[in-house]
Amino acid sequence: MEDGEQQPPTHQGGEKEHYCSIHPDTRAFKKCPVCGKYFCARCLVHYYGVYYCEACGAEHSPKRPTRKRQDIPTRTTTAPTDAAPLPDRYNESPKARRALTLALVGLIPGVGLVLDVIALIVTFGAFSELSEIRGMRGTGRAVAAMLIALVWLAAQLVAAVLLLQHYSS
Repeated sequence: MEDGEQQPPTHQGGEKEHYCSIHPDTRAFKKCPVCGKYFCARCLVHYYGVYYCEACGAEHSPKRPTRKRQDIPTRTTTAPTDAAPLPDRYNESPKARRALTLALVGLIPGVGLVLDVIALIVTFGAFSELSEIRGMRGTGRAVAAMLIALVWLAAQLVAAVLLLQHYSS
């Protein structure tokens, strides 16, 4: 080395510390096996278990190399910035709302037995819908509908059994 140059920093094991060829202030993540240059994690592409720089990965792979998971754009980054967010009513489960309505109407004596059974069926559909679609609201309504329907069904069945016992004796 010449007198005015500084020696590059080393790791604890005494190895030379490498920096990204594109971002000189960022520590290197891997070395490209084709060109031999060092790159940070942002500059590498992953292809069948091997990390390449973007130039070598594009030239030497039969298919387009896949980027790391963090670099894949999400819906929020590709949405227009001037777009208004959707109102909350579009994120709610219509089945959960329908199930709660059926369970509450089922509290009316005489119609409860039929409507509460229907409310339970719709509630199970709401739970499957809520588990499939991320970010959808309505779990509280579905739980409330299930509890109301189950408790009211149990109360009606107990009342029916007590009435049968009273009139049979």
